[in-house]
Amino acid sequence: MVAMLQHYKIPKAKKLSVDEVYARKRSRFYGESTEKKFFTVITDVETRKVIWVNDGRSKEALDQFYRIIGKEACANIEVFAMDQFDGYRASTEEHCPQASVVLDRFHIRLFQNFLGEFFFVGLRKLCEFFQLFHECRT
Repeated sequence: MVAMLQHYKIPKAKKLSVDEVYARKRSRFYGESTEKKFFTVITDVETRKVIWVNDGRSKEALDQFYRIIGKEACANIEVFAMDQFDGYRASTEEHCPQASVVLDRFHIRLFQNFLGEFFFVGLRKLCEFFQLFHECRT
């Protein structure tokens, strides 16, 4: 595996996406943090290909990617899609301040569903309140 990857060059990309993948349920050793049970996966949005994978879900995992590609490639990144994990956002703002950080489609839908559920439950309770209020007045 190492022999295969020693000649791998990360493709230059302007639009990237980062997300984590849950790798395993069981710990490899006692006291292993939950963050180490993930892989950080970086994909090129335009080609839809995975271009980098790193152990862990942390700011340091993404920092390592930025160090490998260098400052010149970081300056060319225009958009970075990610979830709401603070470590990814902090790393991107540190290494690619010009890049627009956007939420990925999955998390936007998740947020929309949450707001919709919150709105309709709240609306139903509000209607019930007004019905009770109206019944009490009559």
